Amino acid sequence: MDETDYSKRTKLVYEAAACISDSYITTTEQDTIDRQNKLGMTKKEMESLFSKYTLYKESVMTEIMPVYNDYIHMERYFQVIEIDNLMGTIACFLTYFVDDIASLKGDQVSLDKLINKSISSLLHNHVSQSKDSEIDIQDLTTLLNYLEQVNFNDKTKLLLINLYNNRYEVLEELSKLLEQCVPILKKNFYIIEDDFNKAIDSVSTDDSLNTFINKTLGINVDIPDNAEFYFSIFNFNQMSMMDFYDHRVVSYIGIYLEDLVKLSEENKFNDAQILSDLKAIGDPTRLRIIGLLANKKMYLQEIAETLDLTPSTISHHVQILLNSMLISITLDTVNSRKVYYKTNKKKVQDLGDSIKNLVSNKIF
Repeated sequence: MDETDYSKRTKLVYEAAACISDSYITTTEQDTIDRQNKLGMTKKEMESLFSKYTLYKESVMTEIMPVYNDYIHMERYFQVIEIDNLMGTIACFLTYFVDDIASLKGDQVSLDKLINKSISSLLHNHVSQSKDSEIDIQDLTTLLNYLEQVNFNDKTKLLLINLYNNRYEVLEELSKLLEQCVPILKKNFYIIEDDFNKAIDSVSTDDSLNTFINKTLGINVDIPDNAEFYFSIFNFNQMSMMDFYDHRVVSYIGIYLEDLVKLSEENKFNDAQILSDLKAIGDPTRLRIIGLLANKKMYLQEIAETLDLTPSTISHHVQILLNSMLISITLDTVNSRKVYYKTNKKKVQDLGDSIKNLVSNKIF
């Protein structure tokens, strides 16, 4: 794959932001062991699966971190914030829709739109809204009003206020930093090129991206014709989708996502997976959510109103249930552009069967 084709398949500015953000994510030895057990893999097998990624990450980090050290005053935007979201850092939200460095250097109207959408995406699942309304941050007063409605800690709220007040300076510094990082990603791409191409080929074998997403993740998506899909290396185990202005929809698919979902499915009856699933439903609120969504799909605000809980609280529980695939999602990106949730009845039934097999001693 030549450099031009690679650049079309991923967004390098976003990947550079995700790379630096990843340096702040700590994984304990126990986390690694738990992941291995759930996937039914040995340590050696796990290392083999991610060998190219590990080498690629080490290579680019060796060159990027000295550059980043000159911008250490920006670290607050690369550190993980306490919000239930797949990306988890301000820098990743700011670069999610960015096509190139020039997008971070636009006129004030364009930069205001970028900041508005980035912060709105952070607040989306945590602010009470009517079904068809959208968050629109016109000024600092508007932002403060929204922040009063969410259960973020004071540090996160202050960070968002600081970002808004200093948005032009922040974006300028971010553009200078990432402009130096993008060439480093390109230079080292050959290390992970085979795994990257494998992910692309996997999607290409399906009739459509709708088919791939439904088959791999059990997600029903009404994807508009103008949807843009890119592959992510540093968010290798995730899929995310957001809409921007003018109904532009952008999604990232982790390059190892399909492999990991398949492994999880193959090992859904092992001890570690059963324990993880039981922990997921071992909470009264999450149990109520599963029952509520058994016969009706609902968006997050509906669930919150029905259970008389805040959207932020529901978002936390929903994320745990999604991680165990006990609920699934339907994305309506054409009409209401909302995320709907429903109980994954097959997974719940499989969990029940695994407990029956445990009692009858069929899985030992």
